[in-house]
Amino acid sequence: MKILIQYEASWRNSFLDADNNSKIDRKGRTYVASSSNLNSRDSKLAEKSFISRSVSIDTVMGILNRLIGDQRKLHQSRSSTDYYFNDLEDKVTFIDQPKCICDEVVFIRNICGGKDRKGATDRNGYSGYIRPNHLFTSDYSPYLWAILKAPLSDLINYICDRISFEEHLDECYPFAVLELINSIKSIKPVLPDDDMEACLNILSNKYPKERYKESNGKVKLERIYCAGLYIHLEKLIWKFPSIKNALTDRGTIIGFSKRGFNGERDFLSPMASSGKKRTYGNPYIQERFLKGQGKVRSSLTKVSGELRINIEVDKKRAEELFKMIEFAGVSSFYLGKKGLAYVSDIRI
Repeated sequence: MKILIQYEASWRNSFLDADNNSKIDRKGRTYVASSSNLNSRDSKLAEKSFISRSVSIDTVMGILNRLIGDQRKLHQSRSSTDYYFNDLEDKVTFIDQPKCICDEVVFIRNICGGKDRKGATDRNGYSGYIRPNHLFTSDYSPYLWAILKAPLSDLINYICDRISFEEHLDECYPFAVLELINSIKSIKPVLPDDDMEACLNILSNKYPKERYKESNGKVKLERIYCAGLYIHLEKLIWKFPSIKNALTDRGTIIGFSKRGFNGERDFLSPMASSGKKRTYGNPYIQERFLKGQGKVRSSLTKVSGELRINIEVDKKRAEELFKMIEFAGVSSFYLGKKGLAYVSDIRI
């Protein structure tokens, strides 16, 4: 029995790990084709993210099951007792004959990603206008955020409990605070002097799970200022107990940890009218430097051609299979990922 299949624009790449011929975790297959993965500095991660596919026996068996009306995953069909091709798989051969192969840039979007399962979000963006919360509109707000504009020497002395700090911020709104923390982040890491070492020892004892020194021994001032913010918060709570109502369930300030700033999105999106900004896709392009080849640019491959499937069975079984295909009435289907495929001829 010979089945001839014509196909157009069949995608020869995959954006998910694993495949449909193995049992999938209840969470589903993982999306691996984000821009950060495709162009990661980690060569192993980048290699795993750009997945090329070709027509295999699994592809062919998936098509044959589809043609007779079996729409289960291939591993489900193969593991069932009523699998029609159980005694025929070793009699199936195929020849894939591509006629047109082209590379094309496409934009793909992970519409099922993210913790809320509603789509991936922009790491640095938010949607809508900003409505300041209690951290910016309360009596304590100017005193809380003023610690971010303190001179470094005063901050160190304050953490070491050598001085008190009662300054206030004249303009207390989210973007003013954002400007302060970004200016602190722009300062290059420094080697600690004796006073800073004393300050770091206090912070390490107070927050033992946090690390305040980089691997080269230098310190990012952002770490000291964010830790100082939490120390300042603890002292202000005695004077302004209502601060607790503006904190998270874990007692933290959104956007700030005890060793750093988590980014504009985490800081601003809870105050944004429309929350976090959804991403609208990324180009499926990978650029890598390969030894002996230089810079290599890879994109989505689309193939058009024909697939010839041969099944070595007796005439009676071939006629039975032909009737099953005819009764199922499948007009068109995917060959691999996307594209259009259809049966153009069946011969016995």
